[in-house]
Amino acid sequence: LGCGGHLAALRRIRSGHFRIEDAVTLEAVEGLGGDLAARLLSPAQGIPHLVSVSITETGLNRVVHGNFIGPEHVVSQWVEGNARGGPVKLLAADGRLVALAEARAGALHPVVVLG
Repeated sequence: LGCGGHLAALRRIRSGHFRIEDAVTLEAVEGLGGDLAARLLSPAQGIPHLVSVSITETGLNRVVHGNFIGPEHVVSQWVEGNARGGPVKLLAADGRLVALAEARAGALHPVVVLG
C-alpha cells in the first residue's frame, strides 16, 4: 500500500499444543502455594507429539549409560521410530522421561539422556 503501519498489541494464544486457556498467571501461581505441583506438567507431558516407549530396568540401565536398546528392553510395543522421523520418548516404569532416542539399524539409540 505504500504507507506505514504499526502493531499496538500482540498476544500469543497458542504455542504447539500449549494453549492460553491452560496457562496460569504469576499471581495465581503465588496463591497456589503447595498446590503448585498439581499444575505442573512432567517433561514427558510437555512433548506429547513424540512416540513413547516404556523400557525395562535393564533397558533403563543401558540408556542412562548411553547404550542403545532393542525390543528385549521394551515393556510396551516396540517402535522403529517416530513416523515423522523424529525422536522417541523413552520412559521408565514409573512414567518418568529418561531419554530421547532415535531409531537406527533396528535399535533405539539415546541422543539426550535425562537420567
